[in-house]
Formats: sequence, C-alpha cells, structure tokens
Amino acid sequence: MNIPQSVLQASINDVLETMYFMSPTYLGSALPGVESLGVAVEFTGPVRGRFCLYVTRTLACRMTADFLACDSPSPHSGQVDATVKELANVACGSSMSAWMPEVNFEYRVPCPMPSPPGPLTPVMHSFSVLSDQPEIFFAVALENQA
Repeated sequence: MNIPQSVLQASINDVLETMYFMSPTYLGSALPGVESLGVAVEFTGPVRGRFCLYVTRTLACRMTADFLACDSPSPHSGQVDATVKELANVACGSSMSAWMPEVNFEYRVPCPMPSPPGPLTPVMHSFSVLSDQPEIFFAVALENQA
C-alpha cells in the first residue's frame, strides 16, 4: 500500500500555493544535491509511518521571508527552522487527509532530521520552485497497518 503520487503531488502543490504563494513544478525522484533542512512528522492511525521533508536552505529562507513578510531576505535560523517544520506539518496532514479523508490520523510534533545520507524509502519526490533544479524533496515511509 502506497499513497498515490498524484495525491502527494496535488497536496504539496496546494500547500505551497496557498501558504507561500509559490507555483511548484513536480520533478519526480531526486536527492538533494545542496544543503537542505530536513524535518520528519510521524503519524499513526490505520497506517503508521513518517513523512520526511527536505527544503534547500536557499528556498527555505525565501519561503520564510515571504511567509513572515520580512523586509530582510535573510531571516534568522530559528524563523527558517520553524517555517520548514510548519510546511512539513501542513503538507503531511494535507497529504494524509487527501489519501484517506474518512480517517483521523494522529501526528507528532515535527522534528529536525539531518540531510539524507542516501535514498529514502519507498520513493523520494521533488519539486522546483525558484529554478529548474529540485528544491523541495519528500518521502512518505509507511511502516505497517495499526
């Protein structure tokens, strides 16, 4: 059992357009090639797992400045970290609700993760926003049925 790629793609598009006024382009599988901030959200319900999100530092700073309407294009690191955590939280909830709208999932507080050392399972999805290169990466690892 996997979340359909179309559900994940639509959920992430909606979150980025609604919260950050960005129009992402889905690129498929990719791994971060530059420094990225990583966050994981664990969830439980009829399916349990972990939603992992990575955002390049450049895009995370831009998203934070836009989201907070900062005059400075360089928000401080605490603001950037909080923005990426909120993005992961909302993207996870949106994706799971779109996949299983009749189910109530429980979500843990988003926690930081180091940059991925290698491919995540089952698949990593990527989007570009500011360039033609991947800038947002995520994977949903489903562990088992509860």
